[in-house]
Amino acid sequence: MKLLSKLAFILMFSLWLSSCNQQSGEKPQETKDTVAKKEVTAKKPEGPIVILNWGPNFTKAGQDFNVQENGESALWFNVQNGTRNTVVYWDTQQLVSNSDTLATVITASVPKNLYRKPGDVRLHLRDTLTGNTSMNVVFIIN
Repeated sequence: MKLLSKLAFILMFSLWLSSCNQQSGEKPQETKDTVAKKEVTAKKPEGPIVILNWGPNFTKAGQDFNVQENGESALWFNVQNGTRNTVVYWDTQQLVSNSDTLATVITASVPKNLYRKPGDVRLHLRDTLTGNTSMNVVFIIN
């Protein structure tokens, strides 16, 4: 009987303690997912993603371009209606992409194997949460 009383006391104390935390007005800690969802709901783009300017738009086959500190080539896009969830597609392949805090500049790393051979490559941007996309632009590999 004493064990049952102790368990009941612990349960009641735990419930009381959890209600105190809820009443204190503390906000739960935000994760990357909740922050991204907040940004999407806070900034609802009106219309498709619009590429205002971008670069570089060509290279020679096998020649690195816009080389970053890590040695990778990169593309940049100045956009309208972008979000922090906007990514760059090289034809049908999604590239590792990043955006500035206002989502007006989107960048993407381009693996060397993608520009080894000459050809025209269709690039477009896509918001992974809303599905909004941009029109295609063409990257030329001579």
